[in-house]
Amino acid sequence: MTIIDDDANRDANFKRAELLEEQGNLSDALKVFLSIDDNRDQLILTRIGRLLYKLEQWSDAESKLLAATRVDPDFWLARFYLGLVYRAQGELEKAEAELFSASKFDDSASTLNVLGVVQLELGLTKVAQESFRKAIKLDADSEESMYNLATTLGTDASSEAIELFERAIELDPHYGVAHREFGWYLRQLQRFPEAEYHLRRSIELDSADAWSRIYLGNLLWLVGDFEGAESSFKEAIKIWPAEAVGYWCLAYFYERQGRNQEAEQLYQRAIEVDPHDAQANWRMGNYLKGIGDLTRARNYLKESIELDPTDKRVLEALAQFDEGSTLGSS
Repeated sequence: MTIIDDDANRDANFKRAELLEEQGNLSDALKVFLSIDDNRDQLILTRIGRLLYKLEQWSDAESKLLAATRVDPDFWLARFYLGLVYRAQGELEKAEAELFSASKFDDSASTLNVLGVVQLELGLTKVAQESFRKAIKLDADSEESMYNLATTLGTDASSEAIELFERAIELDPHYGVAHREFGWYLRQLQRFPEAEYHLRRSIELDSADAWSRIYLGNLLWLVGDFEGAESSFKEAIKIWPAEAVGYWCLAYFYERQGRNQEAEQLYQRAIEVDPHDAQANWRMGNYLKGIGDLTRARNYLKESIELDPTDKRVLEALAQFDEGSTLGSS
């Protein structure tokens, strides 16, 4: 790879780096950008930071992006990618602060949409909804903002949610995740045929999406198609053999059908696959409580609450043990 050294050819190097990045040659693009970096150009510093972000070199990315904000505190692109770097590292409060700053200098739908996503991850649902609504107001064709806003609305706002889902899918008919979540939303509204259509369409668009299979399994179970439900849960396990959720979903299905031996085996498999899955431990504990195996039940429930201290179902179940009211001592 040839890098032009003459300062007069700085623009040529910049364009070459851009082309390399567009072609997916991130490492070579980074080398070219670094060759023209003098720590005084916020755009070059940001482009370097963006490449480092894409290469998952978080610390170096943060350093370059912070340098860009020191050159120009109002340079929105640096703050935008700094927000993404912090989000990737799980520092959501810092991510939200940087993305909020970016949105003040770049009042665009895309920036507001990402800001809203991070706000959702922080549990700031109302604030996130405001960000999504601002994004849609700025860009009436922002399907991602419509989808994200729709997922925050409960069944008490079904008219608005349905309109948002439908508009997002109209704008992008191949928006698989929108079909999936719209299907699940329609299931909650007991609009089962429409729900099934959207879930199956989601599977057509992305055959590797196990959540669509799990959602479809739950729907088919609800409408009495037990064979279809079982098959759908099994397909989810095939797609995600290293994830616990498919195993414990099928296990719960078997438990409710009275197929206890199969259920227990699958609950156990879910915990083997992911011992830190709070739901798997909760389901196993609740199952064992139901069949009277109280000592083992307590152990799994304790593990579940350690993994997720906020789960009220587990707290209530453990309280019964402590009170000795219905379960006795163990």
